[in-house]
Amino acid sequence: MFTSLQAGRALVATAVLFSHMTVLMAVEKYGGLDFFDGWLKAGAFGLDYFFVLSGFIIYAAQGKHLGRLSALKPYLLKRFSRVFPIYWVYTAGFTSFVL
Repeated sequence: MFTSLQAGRALVATAVLFSHMTVLMAVEKYGGLDFFDGWLKAGAFGLDYFFVLSGFIIYAAQGKHLGRLSALKPYLLKRFSRVFPIYWVYTAGFTSFVL
């Protein structure tokens, strides 16, 4: 149902990633290059778009459960199992890159 919206969300998430890489790569310690120059503004726009779109998708998918306390635990477990594993993989990779 939301395939095209999910694709848009992936695109702006990539713009945000490049925006963060621009800031990181510009530091002298990491090369001092503005490798992704120009992506910084796209990343800032992408962040706003990503959060608005994510909120819409979450509401559309979970709106029928609003006000039902019994739906809170399954929702939080799904979110936790979806977000935290990739967070720790990313954090480990980033830490090994920086150190």
